[in-house]
Amino acid sequence: MIISTTAQQRGRGTDVFKTVSWLTKVERDAARSGELVMFRSRYLSGGRHGTYWRRVLVLSSPGRVRYVPRVPSEHEINAAEHLEQLKNSLRCMRIIKVFPWKKQQRQRNVI
Repeated sequence: MIISTTAQQRGRGTDVFKTVSWLTKVERDAARSGELVMFRSRYLSGGRHGTYWRRVLVLSSPGRVRYVPRVPSEHEINAAEHLEQLKNSLRCMRIIKVFPWKKQQRQRNVI
């Protein structure tokens, strides 16, 4: 599973042609090969208790490939949220590792 930070949904609601733009080359290749690519849309889907998560569906015809947003299953949403929490916790761990060093440096300068 890949969580895209660059993808954007174009079109919403009853628009006939909804597409996903700003996918990176790696994300496009992964979607074409059948791997799950997820992103957060600006638009809520499914009413009040809906979701902002979308998965990328590839529609291909001779000479053309379209990337279409689809509402993922409950299992896919849970997996994406879990992956995002892991990513955020790793980011926090990196910040925690950096700050003690800065505090030690400040203390050395003060003494």
